[in-house]
Amino acid sequence: MSDVFYPPRGIYVNVKDFGAKGDGSTDDTNAIATAVASVAPVSIYAQSGTVFFPAGNYITGQINLPERVTLEGVGLATQLTLRASATTLENLIMNVQNYSGVNDAQACGVHKMRLEGNKGSVSGSNWNCGIVFQNSTPSGSYEYTDARHQVSNVLIQNFTGDGFVQTGRGVVQGANIQVWTCNGFGFNLSIDSMYTNCDSGGNGLDGFLVQGNNMLSNCKAWYSGYSLMTNRFGTSTAVSVSAPANSWDGGNITGGLTYSLANGFGNGFLYYNIGGSSAAGNFNGGESTGCCAQDNARAGFYVRGGRQTLVGIEADSNSHNGTSDGTSTGTPVGSFAGVDLGGSSNCTVTGLTWDRAANLNHQASGLNITSSATGNRVELIFYGKLNDNSTNMPPLQASSVIGSNKVQMGVQGGGFNALSYSSSWTPDPFLSETYAMTLTGNTTVGAPALTGTNTGTGIYLVVGQKLTLLLTQDGTGGRTVTLNAVFKLNGKSFSTTASATTGITFVWDGTSWQAI
Repeated sequence: MSDVFYPPRGIYVNVKDFGAKGDGSTDDTNAIATAVASVAPVSIYAQSGTVFFPAGNYITGQINLPERVTLEGVGLATQLTLRASATTLENLIMNVQNYSGVNDAQACGVHKMRLEGNKGSVSGSNWNCGIVFQNSTPSGSYEYTDARHQVSNVLIQNFTGDGFVQTGRGVVQGANIQVWTCNGFGFNLSIDSMYTNCDSGGNGLDGFLVQGNNMLSNCKAWYSGYSLMTNRFGTSTAVSVSAPANSWDGGNITGGLTYSLANGFGNGFLYYNIGGSSAAGNFNGGESTGCCAQDNARAGFYVRGGRQTLVGIEADSNSHNGTSDGTSTGTPVGSFAGVDLGGSSNCTVTGLTWDRAANLNHQASGLNITSSATGNRVELIFYGKLNDNSTNMPPLQASSVIGSNKVQMGVQGGGFNALSYSSSWTPDPFLSETYAMTLTGNTTVGAPALTGTNTGTGIYLVVGQKLTLLLTQDGTGGRTVTLNAVFKLNGKSFSTTASATTGITFVWDGTSWQAI
């Protein structure tokens, strides 16, 4: 990213001019605090500035950012490490109250550095996070209604809590942020902000917890949920984690939240509001474009609220949580779909859901959607292997209910397949909606597969799905068409007149193919 991503530097100071060593052993907390204070504005619209960190490893406690103050390094050669002596809650970087003494600092910046949480040395009982931006609605004297922080080209790793936290007011802009191997959420995002080219890998809970109307593009979550099972690569059991009282999420809920796969956590992307006094669906809208969820413990994308638009997404080989005996034939710790719409409403979802058969256990299905989900429109291509190594992952989980949702899986809703004559054949509605054949002899049409082969679970056919048979008699005519009993002609018939063409469209009602 170029410097145009963040505001002009204003006052520009070098942290080493204030006594910081950056030698990986000296505690630089006080020197950094002095440097930050030197560029802090003293009043509304007063000049602020940037603290520059040359290459080095700076050991520090919590860095409190005032209004419009930016931290800038030289890339990964600049590392800020949370000190091992942190016995109370210390987030590595956090905005504080501004000059008013009433409102949270706005328009802070962090750029071009690595943030190390040191989770192997600090107290594991504290939910220490990498970056925390909290912004309540301001009052009195303030410059912006929204937070307007900016973060770019930052690697955040190894924190006992979340990697990146944004709460309260939004219009936070994040680009090229990577969060790896934190015990909590990779990204814990509140409302009305924009994130692009961000990566969440190997974090303990969900890769991205999206609690409001945020806009994500070209983001990826992988290996999420490692805190919720013992060994995704072998013999594994499920694990539950209680939210610490000082966490930035479920700890705020009366009685606390319990994080587990069974409770819906461990996804690549989780769209759900777990802030405030109680957990609730997210009904504020939001967009995720070109995002990928790969090898996560639960679903790739789990929407538990409403008005989310997910376009061009990819759910690749999720439900990666190990098996009961460490073999591919063992019982999975949990079986989850690539995309889970749960009780969502008024969402649009398009993309690919598949499994590349790289893990012990595979995605149970392409999509899960429950009876409480309403008004959603889904168009997904699906493909992949199941635990029995077949290549027919069902599009829907067994418990799925289409209801008032529009669901299109594979080429359902399109496609034209002209077949050579066969005396016996079975159409696949997911490869093509229309099958054409010229009959040079009698033919028998079999019933499309109803269920998957993953231990007897999964559903192939989608209620409302259509299938058209377009059959043409040859010049001789008299060729008979025998349909499996699952096809209900409802008084219609195929002509046996020479050279005649008959097209009959059937719709799946959950039990039979009804001619319409």
